[in-house]
Amino acid sequence: MSKILLPPSTVLAPVPAVMVSVGDSEDNYNIISISWTGTICSRPPMTYVSLRPATHSYHIIEEKKEFVINLCGIELLETMDWCGRISGRDQNKWKARGLSPMPGKYVKAPLIAECPINIECAVCEAKVLGSHTMFIANIMGIHVDDAFISEGMLDTRELRTFANVNSGYMPVEGFLHRQGFSVEK
Repeated sequence: MSKILLPPSTVLAPVPAVMVSVGDSEDNYNIISISWTGTICSRPPMTYVSLRPATHSYHIIEEKKEFVINLCGIELLETMDWCGRISGRDQNKWKARGLSPMPGKYVKAPLIAECPINIECAVCEAKVLGSHTMFIANIMGIHVDDAFISEGMLDTRELRTFANVNSGYMPVEGFLHRQGFSVEK
């Protein structure tokens, strides 16, 4: 098999497609949909979001130093996509899409009640990387719909989430194996 060399680009996929909620009061609440997010540390639990300075949410995160990552089920795919295409400067996304802001425990940014998993995040560092700034954050708390708790543990096998793949969306389906299955006896 031969290989073709391509120029550097963002081809790592799939990546999560999530809604990030920001703001500390109803007059500045906003939602942005992104795919530049992920886990970056286990101890302490840390994550990040990378945003362009041109976005409305960028300046809210920059000022408030907090956000909530909201994982969506497939039933919110259209809403998630829409929230990534419309600016919060022009429209109240919460009202336009019938979403409900819900208070968290650790940050003032609202949770999206309709999302089954909400991750409260406190920014500890902002790193300018070029077109985007990475907001590195400590994970302060995780809210999970009780339907995704099994024996006291998070169980996302039935979450029906989706990922961004080459500027499109793909369902994340099926559970293959637990980590470490290859060395278990």
